[in-house]
Amino acid sequence: MTKKGSRLTNDDRSVGDGTEKKDPNLLVEYQKAQDSAHMFDQHIWTTTSIFWAGNFLLYGFAIQALSAGNTLLVKAVTTCFGILGVTLVWLERVLALQFKKLSDAKYDRCKQIERIFGFRQHLLTEKVHKPGSQRRMYLWITIAFTAAWVIVTCLAWLLPVRS
Repeated sequence: MTKKGSRLTNDDRSVGDGTEKKDPNLLVEYQKAQDSAHMFDQHIWTTTSIFWAGNFLLYGFAIQALSAGNTLLVKAVTTCFGILGVTLVWLERVLALQFKKLSDAKYDRCKQIERIFGFRQHLLTEKVHKPGSQRRMYLWITIAFTAAWVIVTCLAWLLPVRS
């Protein structure tokens, strides 16, 4: 396979422009592209689950430390948790976007092959799902996680020090 822009194609006869013939090998490619797209989608949800669960765990540690007593050590540890939490949230976003681009490339290939054979499975999703809506949702969730860490870290430094 060669890379042509952001689309993966075998050659010019299978780009889905209506001029290619129904090569039976395209059915195998269709299945492999769909399997690969599903794998990248699964990677998105797996990494998201791990990173978000890790963030909630860090929130719990930070809040527990703050409620036990706000010493200088607690302030420092909470700040470290905040930095780590924000880093994890934005790293997860980068990974999710990379996996999404790979998944999109595979689904685009499926759509090209569907046009050749008259299939409609992936082509129908264009009418239901607005492109970019999940990316916007992820962005807002990432911003919410970041804001929560800013609030927790600020609380650690604004609360009076207890001995």
